[in-house]
Amino acid sequence: ARRIAALPIFPDLRGTPRSLVDPARALRGTDELAAALPDWPWLAEPERAFIEATGAPRIDARALAAALSGPVSGLPVVESRHLARVEAWLAQRADEVPGGLVDALASAPIWLDVDGVPRPLDALRRGTDSSALDALYAALGGRWIGSAGALRLAQALRLDRRLPASDHDALIADLLRAERLPDVPRETLAHPQAEACARLPPTSIAPLARVAL
Repeated sequence: ARRIAALPIFPDLRGTPRSLVDPARALRGTDELAAALPDWPWLAEPERAFIEATGAPRIDARALAAALSGPVSGLPVVESRHLARVEAWLAQRADEVPGGLVDALASAPIWLDVDGVPRPLDALRRGTDSSALDALYAALGGRWIGSAGALRLAQALRLDRRLPASDHDALIADLLRAERLPDVPRETLAHPQAEACARLPPTSIAPLARVAL
């Protein structure tokens, strides 16, 4: 069976004959995964008994997480236009992803912001009703609002703790990390800073005493 698996005789969903072993192999998956990643070369009949006998691996949550984390031999790249559906698929199977891959996913630019741009998780924030805070982050060019799907995936993978509890908490954290005052008009910074002082407990604000604002 393994010798036959090396022959390009297995049609993918587009009718292209492929083998089951080389880097351009046909992939075993599910209908859901094929819908999420329509560009990948999915086997037309992945459940045939002979396919099982060849030992051809299935593409599962672990394999997909590895592909999202970086190039993987034998797997295509996940195009950004498919990330929303992939995030939803993976969020439903988050418990199947091992811890090492979870950490790698957090650093990978696969987390969509509300404009559909993929970014590392640490570049996102939860979103707020504060136009002043939105204006500040627009001026800074950082901390984009995460899409609902990205935030659901972060929660499913237990990565949401890496995001500040609120956008005002994010502002405090970013000011504490900054080596110097952001290069924005003073009022652009003053308004969201005043909001943070009004909304957050004193213990959250106190560390700002060491920042030259």
